[in-house]
Amino acid sequence: MKQTLIIIPALLAGLGLAQAAHAAPGPALPFVGAPTSISAGVFLPSGGDDKRAGGSTQLDVEFRYGLPIPNPIPVTRTVIGLGVQTGAKSGKHATVVPITATQDFSLTGGSLNAPGAIYAGVGAGAYIQNLSGISSAVRIGVHGELGVNITSNLFVNARYQFVTHSNGLAVTAGLRF
Repeated sequence: MKQTLIIIPALLAGLGLAQAAHAAPGPALPFVGAPTSISAGVFLPSGGDDKRAGGSTQLDVEFRYGLPIPNPIPVTRTVIGLGVQTGAKSGKHATVVPITATQDFSLTGGSLNAPGAIYAGVGAGAYIQNLSGISSAVRIGVHGELGVNITSNLFVNARYQFVTHSNGLAVTAGLRF
């Protein structure tokens, strides 16, 4: 089960990268959206079962897909995220697969993709958990994030998630397509 939960997001991310490399400008699928970014970094559980099972520093990887939702505010975007947070400690393991929807807002007033742009976001989603000592479960959680673009393609992001057994901070660097 653990290997499947890790392999599926990796395959989807690879598929998204391949599609973005060959896609013409604009949405990959009209009216559906397009892959927007992939990021990797660390997940720092704030305590509880996730930290006991997976350790205080875990791997965090996320693939994001932009939705073409018409919005009256031009400095926002809506994205669906598929990620994995995983770690192991003393023979135990923690794997969480967040499937989230996030609304990002520009804090600098310009494009969310502009170099130097600062953005914030809020979202919610389902968190599929497989933690040693706790049966696997799907829990609903919320998150807030703050990020900055280094260039139009490179960014750094910090996200705090509030989820039963898996609260914590994720700090990632990523590539926008």
